[in-house]
Amino acid sequence: MERRRIEFKDVSFSYEAGQKVLDRITFSLQGNESIGLIGANGVGKSTLLKLMVGLCPVTEGEIWIDGLAVTEKNLPGIREKTGYVFQDSDSQLFMTTVFEDVAFAPRNYGLGEEEVKKRVETALEMVHISHLREKQIYKMSGGEKKLVTIATVLSMKPSLMLLDEPTVALDPGNRSNLISLLNGFTFPKIITSHDLDMIWDTCERTILLYDGKIQRDGDTREILQDRELLEDCGLRLPLRFAEAEGVRPSPA
Repeated sequence: MERRRIEFKDVSFSYEAGQKVLDRITFSLQGNESIGLIGANGVGKSTLLKLMVGLCPVTEGEIWIDGLAVTEKNLPGIREKTGYVFQDSDSQLFMTTVFEDVAFAPRNYGLGEEEVKKRVETALEMVHISHLREKQIYKMSGGEKKLVTIATVLSMKPSLMLLDEPTVALDPGNRSNLISLLNGFTFPKIITSHDLDMIWDTCERTILLYDGKIQRDGDTREILQDRELLEDCGLRLPLRFAEAEGVRPSPA
């Protein structure tokens, strides 16, 4: 049996007393699975990712990543191997140029300058933006910024990647490029998104959250074709199926 890379055991979380955002969440990720995390606004998708890297504290239940419990003392080791891509790229990019942003994390972990340079160049090549290495961040498009945020994560050679709504504000070309990029990664991923077509294209497994709980956990193809299930949870069929039926839904 493949070892568990991530394990949630009865995890609950509240921003305010008595109002649980997540309620007794239990699941595990094994091997190099890619999991789509879907649900209507406010069901706790982003919160679940934040719990894994300590941006929200684990107060009820347990989370384990590669054998390490998500506790304050273990956060440096967990963050070193877990790449987190924010929904808002501007929240993640704060240096002047692309090179400096991608180099920040390796430098912060004390790597030598030659190793930092090598990691930056490799990360930029992986996302096909080597030509942007000296470009100033404020002059970049939304799609370019998203690729830079992914490069900042890749520079740390992660063993796990968490992506929060990665296709938000991307045009069709950049969206397609991102999907190809994600499918080329061999490490496990958890991706939150309202873009169910993107989840269909990138994740073999999907977890559907509703009212703070896991409503369904299983094969992406089965879940994303279940109209009744999706609509009961405040979602709609992926656009590819709605168009096939001659219906173009407004965004969920």
